Amino acid sequence: LDNWKFWRELLNENKYYEKTSYWKFYPKNSVAVQVVDGNNTAIANVPVELLKGGTVLFSTKTDNAGFAYCWQHGEAPKAEERTDLKLTLIDANGQEIMEHTLKTDEFGSLTDSLQLPETGLPGSYHIRLDGWLHYFRVEEYRRPTFQVEMDEAPAITLPVDSITLTGKALTYSQWPVAGARVTGTYQWQQSWLYKRFSPSEAHDIDTLYTDDEGKFSITVPVSKELTKEDLRWGQTLQLSVDVLSTEGETQQGSIRVPLCSTPLRMSGKVPEQQNRESLRPWRFDLYSSNDKPVEGDVLCFLSQDGKEVKNFYIPANRDTIPDVLRSLPSGVYDLVAKAGGQWSSLRSGAGGTMVNGQWSAGDTASYKASFTIFSITDKHLIGKHNLWLYTPCDTISAEKPARFQIGTTLPNAWI
Repeated sequence: LDNWKFWRELLNENKYYEKTSYWKFYPKNSVAVQVVDGNNTAIANVPVELLKGGTVLFSTKTDNAGFAYCWQHGEAPKAEERTDLKLTLIDANGQEIMEHTLKTDEFGSLTDSLQLPETGLPGSYHIRLDGWLHYFRVEEYRRPTFQVEMDEAPAITLPVDSITLTGKALTYSQWPVAGARVTGTYQWQQSWLYKRFSPSEAHDIDTLYTDDEGKFSITVPVSKELTKEDLRWGQTLQLSVDVLSTEGETQQGSIRVPLCSTPLRMSGKVPEQQNRESLRPWRFDLYSSNDKPVEGDVLCFLSQDGKEVKNFYIPANRDTIPDVLRSLPSGVYDLVAKAGGQWSSLRSGAGGTMVNGQWSAGDTASYKASFTIFSITDKHLIGKHNLWLYTPCDTISAEKPARFQIGTTLPNAWI
């Protein structure tokens, strides 16, 4: 194989030992052959079998270059009863630190107990049993004495030159960890729908130290290259910090901050068809740039054929049946809901502040939809229907008889 030497050398490194099982790639358990004719020309589609003691371990055919690759899969040996096997423990430096000779029982199985040396180095260890390898990690455990808490990110609306994020280091009894060194990295990541692209290059933050209350503050510069078009597809700031206490203990903290070019986002849920006698609620949810709900009112505009017919407010973040629907004539309407404009009930704290009753950053969050409203007493159907059959009834009784609406918009047709 062209890259065989590379793979052998790679898997001889300690940190890649354990990857053989993950990759299901066992180059040390392979046999590669090439089949050629008398003129040294490769022959394709020649059956090749790998046998051991008359048992076929692997079968394949040669490829167009005459090569065939057989694998033994790195499976553990099936020991016979009363067989001596040598077990060797190898540390992270590749040194043999323990060796046992074990005997299988009458069922061909064996057990053993290995005591790891207290002075051993952490890392990737492995056990060798007559050519079969098993990998495991050894890590040093120290009971943590403190933790790192990142504060909730503020609502951020671009453009800004920088973003300031804060956190604190506290013991588990809530005492501050003062004078601890804070280092870390930040990077930007773009998302689009369900896709999340690879993060950009990581940048180091300036080294700083916690104050007497264990608090720290990190200012991250915002690249001017982040245009509105970039933000339209979603940008997230990722910050990771390492806090090293004066006693030498290190703990980590991290935070993800979504960014946008407007202070609010809106999502809406409006039923496409509404029966005036049994209306269903509408809902508009408002979120700030840090994904926190924002209290306020949503201004709704209704129009037909491009001409506005009604406008009204409904509260955000709750199910509401607009009163205007109860008297609205049957028909198809276009809806535009906006989070901007003069708001009297928006309150600061969750997502931003008010300036003279208007959203301070000139928000553009909006929602558009079309819906049909009708009544069971209508004499004409709304829209086109070959056959329309509708009932608002879910139960029928002597006191509550069934009501049906049946119709068609087909020409020259009757029911």
